[in-house]
Formats: sequence, C-alpha cells, structure tokens
Amino acid sequence: MTVLHTAIVDATTSVAGGRIYPGELPPTPVYPCISYSRVGGSPLTDFDGDLALDNGIYQFDIFAKTIAEAWSVASALRTALGASADFTYHTQSMRDGGIEQETEPDVFHVSVDGSLWG
Repeated sequence: MTVLHTAIVDATTSVAGGRIYPGELPPTPVYPCISYSRVGGSPLTDFDGDLALDNGIYQFDIFAKTIAEAWSVASALRTALGASADFTYHTQSMRDGGIEQETEPDVFHVSVDGSLWG
C-alpha cells in the first residue's frame, strides 16, 4: 500500500463504509463503494531535481444503489478529502456517470475529479 493510498483511505474511512479501492472494484462489491485512480499530473521538480511534493490528478468513481446515495457519498468524499491534513485536495469536476447497465443494472455512478497535492 502506497503512502498516498494510506492517506486517502485514512481520510475517507467514514465514507462509503470504508469501501474505497485503488484501481478496480472487487468482483462482487458491496454498495456504496468507491474506486480511484491517478489520471494525470506529474511530480514537481526544481533545479536540484524532484521535490517531495506531487500534484496528481485523481478520478474517484462512486457506485451506489440509488442516484441520491451516489451523490451523497460523492459530497462526503469531497468533504473528507478536503479536510485531510496529509494532502491538499481541490475538486475540479463532479459528473453523473449514469446507470451502470452494462456491468450491473440499478447501480448508479458519479465521478469526482480532483488534484491532490502532497
């Protein structure tokens, strides 16, 4: 488990029952749950090389049995990430991913993208 993953999990233990996963969801997830992945950004550097800081762009995908629950978990996730002392988080967008009909009917999806500085 990476330091950032540990910090994300620590910041979000009260969100979605602590069911937050790097990459993909488990084969039979319990809802609501969250998966996340890095989708952009780069390490920060100066003339001496890499700094200890990183500015990654992360996508958090929230899955729930109702759209209201998905939005509620997304809001709680933003609040939890924003309150973390381990990194700085700025939300860039929130969007409705619709119903996951291809994977499992009646599962709703909301995505939250943001930058993590830490």
